[in-house]
Amino acid sequence: MTVASSTPECRSFGTQYRLGPGGPERQPVRDTDALDARRADAGLPSADEALHALRLRLAVDPPAEFPRHDGDPPTLDLTDTP
Repeated sequence: MTVASSTPECRSFGTQYRLGPGGPERQPVRDTDALDARRADAGLPSADEALHALRLRLAVDPPAEFPRHDGDPPTLDLTDTP
């Protein structure tokens, strides 16, 4: 199934964000009055809770070392460069 999501009429769950002057901002969605009901039906937290959680995650410094998945090598390793 292909879902077009470039317009507010196509965005149903408020899961798309963009970086605004105050941090992440939810992109416009269709029928904002029913947004939290649609999210609840899908097992998602309210839109405000999700945005708050995203802002908290982005405010925390990342761990010093990110775990690698399945031993994936780095995209570019400059440690062996003379």
